[in-house]
Amino acid sequence: GVLAALASILSQKGVSIRSMQQVSAENNCAAITCITHPVEEGKMDNAIAEIKELPNVREISSIIRVGLGQ
Repeated sequence: GVLAALASILSQKGVSIRSMQQVSAENNCAAITCITHPVEEGKMDNAIAEIKELPNVREISSIIRVGLGQ
């Protein structure tokens, strides 16, 4: 499914997942929240670009980058 595709893309792009949650929404859609371990911005950008092209992804509604003081 979609979670497996997301996990695969993130892994291939060198992005380590800390947690992932899927919540059912209306109209046969689901909201997915993914928290990653610290990652280089370019790796995340590459993963997001590929995820946006998945046929079952309607939108990526927000991306929040959090600095950890490193």
